[in-house]
Amino acid sequence: MERSRWEWGAVLGLLLVLAISFSIFYPRTITIIDEMSYVRQAQQLVEGVHSEQVIHPLTGKWVARWDEVEIVYPLGTALTLAPWVALGGWPLAFIAPLLSLMAGVLITARWIYEEGRSPLAALIILGFPPALVLARVCISGAPSLLIVSAALWLFWRGLDSHRISVWLAAGFLAGASILFRESNVLIFVFFFLGTLLRRDPGTWALVVGGAVGVSLRLLSSQLFFGDAFYYRPLVYAFHPSVLAANIPLYALALLVFVPGGLIAVFLYSGRRRAELVATCTLFVTFYLLYGYSGEESGWQKRLILGPRFFLPLLPLLAFALADVVPRLWAGLGERLGDRHRRVLRRIATVTLVIWTLGLAAESLAVNWVHSEWSSRQANIRELIYENTLEGS
Repeated sequence: MERSRWEWGAVLGLLLVLAISFSIFYPRTITIIDEMSYVRQAQQLVEGVHSEQVIHPLTGKWVARWDEVEIVYPLGTALTLAPWVALGGWPLAFIAPLLSLMAGVLITARWIYEEGRSPLAALIILGFPPALVLARVCISGAPSLLIVSAALWLFWRGLDSHRISVWLAAGFLAGASILFRESNVLIFVFFFLGTLLRRDPGTWALVVGGAVGVSLRLLSSQLFFGDAFYYRPLVYAFHPSVLAANIPLYALALLVFVPGGLIAVFLYSGRRRAELVATCTLFVTFYLLYGYSGEESGWQKRLILGPRFFLPLLPLLAFALADVVPRLWAGLGERLGDRHRRVLRRIATVTLVIWTLGLAAESLAVNWVHSEWSSRQANIRELIYENTLEGS
C-alpha cells in the first residue's frame, strides 16, 4: 500500500509539473498549418457559420473566406476545442490538448494499476517528446490518445466484469475515435475480433457500442460536409519506397523515446497477448508505409511530426512495459543471491528516482523551448497585424 501511494504520488506530481510549466510558458500562437484549420473549425462551430466576409489584406476589398472547403478534418478535435474557444476565444484552445494528455496518462495509469502492475509505467507517455509538444498544439494527437486510452481501459474492465454497460461504453469510444483520426480504429480491430473468436460473453455490446460510435462520425460528416462518408483526401500515399526513410525515425521513436517499447510488445505475456502483438504490428506497419513523416520540415521538427502518429499507441506500449520490465527484473533477481538482490533493489530505486526527475526536467525543457520558438512566430503575427487592415 505504501509503495502504491508513492507511485501514484509520482504520477500526480509529474502531471502537476507539466501543468505548471505549461502555464508558465503558455502558448502564444498557432504554429502549425493543420492546427490553424482545427482552431478555425472550432470557431465556426461556436459561431454557427460556414463562411464569413473578411477584408483582403492586399486589396482592401471584402471577400468571402473560410467557406466550407476549409473544413477538411473530422470534427472530433474541433469539438474538444470549441468549449474553450467559446469561453475565451482561440487563445484558450490550447488548454484542450493539455487536459487530453493529462487525462490520457491518468486513465492509462489506472488501467495498468487495475491489472496489478505499477501505474508508473504510464509515465512513459510523458517521456515521449512528441506527446509533450502536442500537449501545446491543437491537433488530433492528444485527443486521440485520450479516447483510445479510455476505450482500452473499459475494454479490459469488460473482460473481468462482462458488464454490458462497460462494453457498450468501450465499443462506443472505440467507434467514436474515428471522429479524431481514421487510423485510431486500427487499435481496436484485433481486440474486438478476438472477443468474437473467443466467444466472450457480451461481445454483442462491443459491436453495438462501436456501431453507435461510428454513426457519430457519419452523422457529423453528413451535417457539416453534406456527405456521411466524407474523408480528407490523401496528400501523401502509402508505398514501400518510404520504408528506408521511415524505419530509422520510427525505430528511434519506439525503442528510444519509449525505451524498449516495441521489444516489450513481443515479450508481453499477459492477457490478450495475440491481440496486443497483432495490433501494435498493424499500427506500426501502417505508418511505416505512410508517405509523410515530416521529412521536408528538417530533422528537428521531423522528430516530432513523424512520431506524433504513435500517440494513440502509447497506452499499449506502456501496458506491455508494465508487464515485461518487472518480470524480467524479478527473473534477474532470482538468479542472484540475497546480497546481490539487495543491491539490485537499490539500483532499481535510484533508477526510478533519476527517471522521474528526468521526466520533470523534460516537461520543463519542452515547454520552455517550444515557448521560445513559438514566441518568435507570435512576433511575426503581430507585425502582420500591425501592417494590415483590421478584419483582413
